[in-house]
Amino acid sequence: MRALGKSAAAGLTAAALVGAGVSAAFADNIVLTGDDVTSTAGGTLDLGTVACKSVVTSNVLVAAIRRGNGDKADPVFANGTAVAVSVTGVTGTGLTAAPGSDATIDLESNWTSFAPGSGHVSQDTATVVARLATSTVSGAGTGSISFVATGVATDGDTIRRTDSLKVSWNTAPCPTNTAPTAPGAPVASATPTQGGFSLSWAPSTDAENNAVTYTLEGKDADDAGFTPVATGLTSPSHTFVAGAPAEGTWTYRVKAVETSTSPALESAYGPASSPVVVDRTKPNAPTASPDRAADYTDVATGAWWKDSVTVSFADNGDPNLPDSSVGSGVAAWSDSETVTVTGPFTTGSRTVTDRAGNVSAPTTFSGSVDAAAPLVSLACPTAPVVKGSTAYATWTASDLGSGLATAASGQVALDTSAVGSRSVVAPAGTAVDNVGHQSAATEACSYSVVYDFHGFFQPVDMDKVNVAKAGSSIPIKFSLSGFQGMDIIAAGYPKFTITGTSQTGDAIEQTVTAGGSSLSYDPVADQYVYVWKTDKAWAGKSGTFTLRLADGTDHTAKFSFKK
Repeated sequence: MRALGKSAAAGLTAAALVGAGVSAAFADNIVLTGDDVTSTAGGTLDLGTVACKSVVTSNVLVAAIRRGNGDKADPVFANGTAVAVSVTGVTGTGLTAAPGSDATIDLESNWTSFAPGSGHVSQDTATVVARLATSTVSGAGTGSISFVATGVATDGDTIRRTDSLKVSWNTAPCPTNTAPTAPGAPVASATPTQGGFSLSWAPSTDAENNAVTYTLEGKDADDAGFTPVATGLTSPSHTFVAGAPAEGTWTYRVKAVETSTSPALESAYGPASSPVVVDRTKPNAPTASPDRAADYTDVATGAWWKDSVTVSFADNGDPNLPDSSVGSGVAAWSDSETVTVTGPFTTGSRTVTDRAGNVSAPTTFSGSVDAAAPLVSLACPTAPVVKGSTAYATWTASDLGSGLATAASGQVALDTSAVGSRSVVAPAGTAVDNVGHQSAATEACSYSVVYDFHGFFQPVDMDKVNVAKAGSSIPIKFSLSGFQGMDIIAAGYPKFTITGTSQTGDAIEQTVTAGGSSLSYDPVADQYVYVWKTDKAWAGKSGTFTLRLADGTDHTAKFSFKK
C-alpha cells in the first residue's frame, strides 16, 4: 500500500472527491490526487508538454475521505475495510488507464472514530496508472478517467462511489527533417564471375548530417522485382562471400536510411547497376547413346543387347543459369565405345569442359550384353510309366543373361505305346531368352514303359503263403488293363525259387487239369490266365513264384507244396 502523507492529504480539495456532488451531510467517499503532478481545484491531471510520438505515464493516487454519519442515507465504511478501486472509462486520444499494482485502499482500524464530515483522508491509497501516447499531431489535448470504489459499510451493506478525473496535456510539434540523397549505381569488381565479388557506389549525403546506413537490393533475370540483399551497411560497399550470390545475371540498386532520427527517413533508390553475370554451373554431362534400342529391358536388371552394342558419346550443351540467362557453352565433341563382353557392363566415364572452364559431371553408360543361349535340362520319370498312359518328362530352363522370355519349366509328352526302355529329348527352341536366343536340343533322357499290372487274383493270394499239392496245375490270374498280346511274359519265366521247407498258409482252392503250363486271355474278365504246372518234387518245399513280364517287371507270390 502507498501511504498518503499529511501534506498530500491537506492538499486534497472537495472538488477532487469521488462523488463530490453529495450534500453537506456527506457519506464517506474517496479523493483523488496525482503522483508528481498537481491536481487542480477542478480535479484535473495536467501532464504538461509532451514530445510528439512519445509515451508518458503518471500515477493517480486514490484515497478515502471521512464524511458519513452512519445511517442508511449517509453510510460509513467499516473499520479496516479494503476499498477496491477500478477504472470504468477513459476518454481522450492516446490516453489509457488501468489499476496499478496496488488497487485497494486499506482503511484504518479506527476509521469510524473520525468525526463525520471532518474530511479525514485515509493514510493508504490505491494507484491508477494513466498512460498517454502522443502522435505527430501537435497542440492541446484533453481527456478523462472515470473511477469506481467499492467497500463494506458498518451495517454490512456495500458502499459504491464513483468519480472522474480530467486530464490535460500539450503535444509539442515534431522537428523537421529531410531525407538523404540517393546513392550512386553499384559497380561490380568483376563480371562475369563465379561469386565472391564486391559492389561499391557513390555515397549518399544528408542535409542534417544524420548518420545513414545502406540497403542493397538485387534481382536476377527472372525476378519480377528487387529483393533485399543486405541491410544496415555502414559503408558504400558490399562484398559477397565465396559461392554467393546465387547464379544468374544480376542487377543491383541501393538506398540510404537515416539511423539517428525518428521517424527515420530514407532516400529513393539510386540507379541500377549494369548486369553482373554469376556462373558456377557445370556444362551438361555428355550424352551416351547405344547404336540401337535395347533388345530387351527389364525393370530389375535394365537394358540388354544381343551379342554386342556400340555406345556413342556427344556434347550436350551448357545449361542456362537458374534465372534462364545463357550459360557459357561448350565446343563440339564426340567419342564412342563398343562392348562385346557378355554380361553387365559400364563404359569408361566421359566429361566435357565449357568455355568458362567448368567441367561437367562424368557420363557412363551401363547395360548388359547377352551372347549365350538359355540352357535346358530334361528329366524323365524315374518310376516306370504305364503303357498307354499319359506321362511326361520335365524340363527346366535357365539363362545367365537377359533371362527367359519363355517358361522356366515345362513338360515333354512321353511315348507310352509300347513297353520297354525308351528315350526322349526336349527339342531346340524349347526355351528362348529375352534377347531372342533359342535353346539347343537337350541330351536324351530314358524312361521305362510297363504294363498296368493288377493281380494276382484268386485263387492266389499275393500277401499270404499259398499252399498247394505238388504237381498240381494252378491258374495264375492277372490283368494288364486290356489285351496286350500274348508275348507278355519274359523268356525263361515264370520261375519258382525254393527258399525253404513247407509252411502253413492258405490252401489253393482252385486247380485245373493240364498237361503243362500255358497262357490264355479271358476278354470277358479282362484277365490273363497262366496255368502253372507245378513239380511233384517240390513236395515239402516252399519258395517264391516269379512272373517276369516283357516290360521287365517282376510279380511274385509265396507258395508251399505238400504231397
